Amino acid sequence: MAETKASAKKSKKLWWNSTSLILMLLAPPVLLYPGAKGNPGLEILGYIILIGAMLIPLLN
Repeated sequence: MAETKASAKKSKKLWWNSTSLILMLLAPPVLLYPGAKGNPGLEILGYIILIGAMLIPLLN
């Protein structure tokens, strides 16, 4: 029983860390997209993705 709870907790943490990694890999292309400088919406979206990706491991 304890093995199952530990395994589930580890699996959940791995899922959140994987999500964070994917978001961190997604943020630079959004921020460095050539049209992002002229479009404040894309720039804000990139920073929101980046900040969210960095907060996930802290809240986990």
